[in-house]
Amino acid sequence: MLDTANAAPLNANKVVNHLLQPGADNFAVEVIPFAPGTVFPVHQRLIRDFAMPLMEGLLVHELATTGCREFLFVASPLPVVGGTGSPINPIAIL
Repeated sequence: MLDTANAAPLNANKVVNHLLQPGADNFAVEVIPFAPGTVFPVHQRLIRDFAMPLMEGLLVHELATTGCREFLFVASPLPVVGGTGSPINPIAIL
């Protein structure tokens, strides 16, 4: 099982250094079940400790079938004042 609690700081450092945004095609962005004694360790580490939003539930199957490995990714969130999350309109420009 992947130790997501220890992987999150490593990923956060890479994300911050390379201006990348973490996202996944599932609705957890982490391994479930969680390691004993933890609850959403990646969420807690990235959102709480690094103020880094996560993209969840991305539909990437169609993009994956193109075989394209490089593209411009654009995500436009709703301008929700004081919100902690928003739906996005993800676009991959090939």
